[in-house]
Amino acid sequence: MCFLPSNLTVAQIEALRGTVRYLRTENSYLKGQDLLKEIRALPPLPDPVVRVATPPLDPSGTSDSEDSDYDIPATPPTLRSLATETKILYHDAIKFSSSPRVVDLSVVHAKRAESEGKSVKGWIRKKDTPAHQILERKMEAERLRKRVKSLLDRASAL
Repeated sequence: MCFLPSNLTVAQIEALRGTVRYLRTENSYLKGQDLLKEIRALPPLPDPVVRVATPPLDPSGTSDSEDSDYDIPATPPTLRSLATETKILYHDAIKFSSSPRVVDLSVVHAKRAESEGKSVKGWIRKKDTPAHQILERKMEAERLRKRVKSLLDRASAL
């Protein structure tokens, strides 16, 4: 809760809000610059490993699955598509790192206050539990990590 003097005008409050918005944007930008410095400090990627090509399959005409006829052969990634995906991934990583999540305990506190004096615990929706909120954040970080690894694998295959 923020305590402001009562003699502030609406214009001054709006100016303070604008200042806070500017500082948040600047903080996000500076965090991004730090991340760029760390990326530039990394050693260069090793040369791609030359792999022996997989021999073609025998055309027996039988299939293990029904939908295999609809599989679209994956085209190798181009340098441009990798660069575009890198920019998108970089933007997502900065957005993730500059927007920390706060665990919402208000539902838990409300249930505790409601069931005070009773021997029965109140029911809380799984999404509202602190453990689930933390798990969601960790899963989001893991998805981002997998996207980075996938991009790195495709870039090294190029």
